[in-house]
Amino acid sequence: MVDAGQELHGRSLRGRSDGFVVSVPTPGCGSAAVPAAPTLARVALSVLGPLRLEGPAGAVAVPGRKTREVLTLLALATPRPLSVEALADRLWDDPPPSAVKTVQGHVSRVRSALAAAHGDAGALRGGPAGYQLVLDVERLDIVAVDELRRRARVTALAGVDHVAAQLLRRARQLWRRSTCS
Repeated sequence: MVDAGQELHGRSLRGRSDGFVVSVPTPGCGSAAVPAAPTLARVALSVLGPLRLEGPAGAVAVPGRKTREVLTLLALATPRPLSVEALADRLWDDPPPSAVKTVQGHVSRVRSALAAAHGDAGALRGGPAGYQLVLDVERLDIVAVDELRRRARVTALAGVDHVAAQLLRRARQLWRRSTCS
């Protein structure tokens, strides 16, 4: 879990009741607070191990390997958008001529899965820069692992090794093994 006032993806986060405010460095002016977009606080996404999407009612199926890959790519890019071209380049070594339409189909299925988890089709936004997953970054398992590892490093440097070990065990527990192994 990311604590308010800490940095994530190189940005300082301050807690607010409606989400986070992101402090964005502004050349020559210090930093300016920019309200974050409304997020899906009730949806959790796990990408460490088999993909898992959970809403208030439990796990939601994300059908199709490529559709799961699109959701994973969008999660890893959060809070930045990914263009259709960037998604296609990451999905295929040599994108097929129909890549744009195919990616749009996968995005539609991702949007349906997110709507089933949250009850809102606005969980995935499309715009000129591409598609952006609107999800609290603290609800991504990979962010939680990064934060636990960071805290373990700081704790170990302070000489509290047993607490550092506990933090690393918690981080390791977030990793779920692949069902293919």
